[in-house]
Amino acid sequence: MVSLHSGPLAQPGTGTSGGMNVYVRDLSRALSVLDMPVDVYTRSEGDLAVVEDFPGVRVISVPAGGPGPIAKSEIADQVPALIAGIDTFSRADGTRYDLVHSHYWISGLAGQRLATRWNVPHVHMFHTLARIKTKYAGSKPDLRREHAEIRLMETADAIVVSNPVERMQVMEAYGVHNATLVSIPCGIDTSQFQPSKPMEWHKHPQRFRVVALGRIERLKNFALLLEGVAHARTLDRRFASEVEVVLAGGPSEDEPGEAPRLREMALQLGLDKTVRFMGAVSRESLPALFAAADVCVVPSLHESFGLVALEAMASGVPVIAARSGGLQMTVVNGVSGYLVDPTDAPAMADRLLALWRSPITRQSMGVRGARAAQHYAWPVVAHRVQCLYDSLIDSKAGERDAR
Repeated sequence: MVSLHSGPLAQPGTGTSGGMNVYVRDLSRALSVLDMPVDVYTRSEGDLAVVEDFPGVRVISVPAGGPGPIAKSEIADQVPALIAGIDTFSRADGTRYDLVHSHYWISGLAGQRLATRWNVPHVHMFHTLARIKTKYAGSKPDLRREHAEIRLMETADAIVVSNPVERMQVMEAYGVHNATLVSIPCGIDTSQFQPSKPMEWHKHPQRFRVVALGRIERLKNFALLLEGVAHARTLDRRFASEVEVVLAGGPSEDEPGEAPRLREMALQLGLDKTVRFMGAVSRESLPALFAAADVCVVPSLHESFGLVALEAMASGVPVIAARSGGLQMTVVNGVSGYLVDPTDAPAMADRLLALWRSPITRQSMGVRGARAAQHYAWPVVAHRVQCLYDSLIDSKAGERDAR
């Protein structure tokens, strides 16, 4: 695995860390259980370090670009040095790899060259794409990144997308119409996320707790949640006295001003005593967070998959999600939760009120969501990834034999 700008040991929900980190870590662990040892390469902010994260999984941090954190754009500049460091380490370690799986466009640059150098297949997963982020979040066009993404789509042996919606969006945005796009969903640890009684927190009988989590950035669209809660409070005075919003997530490295903007927005909407900004929370504390929730809101303008929504579903919590990206596949409207337009605050208010008024609906949606989440258990997903790997490795071996 190559995950240069943010490694699997980083704290999700802040800086550049998020669902990708969780995916890389959990997929690597699940593959090791299937007798496929994994080395995960990332950039070190100090010296070379090797950490055994899990039996059969090593996280190898390679120094490049000097000590301390550097911006993602600068990490892209360090790709040649990182390639050299990875290749040097693998040779000294005596490790020969069967396949390279890279994550995000920066790692893809390194992954493709390493795969070519080692004559092994290259699998890539973008997680986010420049043109899609520009379209949905209003980000400035990044031509360097776009060109790299196009090149990876042309050269990788397989591009993993998490669902048919993402596959269609990639094809529309980049004009890709070939067989290298392989749809395999993200996975979830169903032993960690499952319906349970509250652990650290206890539900207050007079509180309706709404939970949202993720990096604080425009793409996550937490403003929709604040506007929806404010609108619902004007419609029902009792709801106003009972609702409590917990927003868990740290500031994004790319958008440090978004968190202060949301705090000011909450103040202007009269939600300063209703909304609790928790900052980033550890993965270990998430089951307790979900266990104390009545509903989880995922209002993102775009999500390729929507890991938070799936974790909430597995925990037996109904989800209100934006009708965007892969969330449309993860959350079944009216079954495991509700889908609303990502700009429709009144619709968000309506769904919040509906779930507040009906504990029976919350319970039934929670049960059906937990049942649906079982299809995304890591043993199931990792087996599909392993099958992809095996087919590519066999194909590459056939090419060598033909020579």
